[in-house]
Amino acid sequence: GQSSGVLPVSIVSDKNDSGDKFPVAHTVDGVAALRFDAKDYPGVLRAVDDLQNDIHAVTNQKPMKLTNEPSTAYEIVIGTLGYSKVVDQLVSSKKINVQTLKGRWESFVIATIPSPKAGTKQCLAIIGSDKRGTIYGIYELSQQLGVSPWYWWADVPVKKRTEAFVKSGYYASGEPKVK
Repeated sequence: GQSSGVLPVSIVSDKNDSGDKFPVAHTVDGVAALRFDAKDYPGVLRAVDDLQNDIHAVTNQKPMKLTNEPSTAYEIVIGTLGYSKVVDQLVSSKKINVQTLKGRWESFVIATIPSPKAGTKQCLAIIGSDKRGTIYGIYELSQQLGVSPWYWWADVPVKKRTEAFVKSGYYASGEPKVK
């Protein structure tokens, strides 16, 4: 399937056939929580709210938003490099390599991370090189889940899914071609 987002591949699947995918929404495990740093950019925090609404629109399950709350089994960790404690902890504990983001602008990585910390089985990290990069990464996931970026303007219907999984991997956006 061709993705309509920035990434050249489709990363979302309706089935966990291989058993190693990250469950964004699952009939058994429920919906993954959104973990972020309240001190991240205001624009990023707004986009986290949008993602919460988008996941709810697609799956009919509303993710919890977590900042300092205890770990949950499946978390979508969202943040800007250097502006998010939760992201910087993943990086400093060598759970994720962000070389593709260093010194770049408007770039993001979406990656699945097994056992990122005690109490969490798996996380899906959305990390931006800067504010815009993080926001683009968040909207990439929304688009891949089936929410058109034109949803609010053009009345494009949301693709409904009972379950949604992100294929395990490390997906990097690269820099935009024009500045």
